[in-house]
Amino acid sequence: MLIYGAILAGGRSSRFGGQDKGLIPFQQKPMIESVINRLRPQVDRLIISANANIDTYEQYGYPVVPDCTTGFQGPLVGIYSIMNFINSTLALPTADAGAMKNSEKSTTENIKQNNSMDINLLIVPCDMPLLPSDLTKKLLNAKTRHQQTSSVVRENNRLQPLLALLPLSSITQLEQYIQSGAHKVEKWILSGKPAICDFTSQSDCFKNINSALELGQAEKNANH
Repeated sequence: MLIYGAILAGGRSSRFGGQDKGLIPFQQKPMIESVINRLRPQVDRLIISANANIDTYEQYGYPVVPDCTTGFQGPLVGIYSIMNFINSTLALPTADAGAMKNSEKSTTENIKQNNSMDINLLIVPCDMPLLPSDLTKKLLNAKTRHQQTSSVVRENNRLQPLLALLPLSSITQLEQYIQSGAHKVEKWILSGKPAICDFTSQSDCFKNINSALELGQAEKNANH
């Protein structure tokens, strides 16, 4: 099994004045650093989804993948773009950008090849700097226990569709969903009948940062 971690940092951040949330200071460092530090030990490889400040994000040493469509179309396009990127790189002897550009394999061929492999994508947003250290373990255990191909976080009776473990093979269904004109993340996640993994006892780990007040509270929680 191969697990990719994908940090979604390509949103508009409209509730935070349009700022790039991944780069907002959290404990005197860009918020995405906290997300990276918590997620990196839990996955085999890490990718960042971003549509702005790409040079800045690239300094962390991980692939940065922008949306493969023009105009802001929501996080599902970011997830789809990352899945496309993974399919492309897995078909290559090396995964650098130059090799990817020179590859003659089509996306369709790559999907067919990679669907036979046990490859999963763990998606997380860039504005949750307190992610639990057992996120991957619990999501993986949930999907295995319930014999499902995917799993998603729930806490305090609230589903968190942008915290999910997805099979790379779901790229085909995701492409069809997007092409139909749909963009609702929760509806697509639920269409895959995921195992629900309850994290209510760790709810503080899933606080979104949408204001300066929430940022200050999260920094306090991080120090306890």
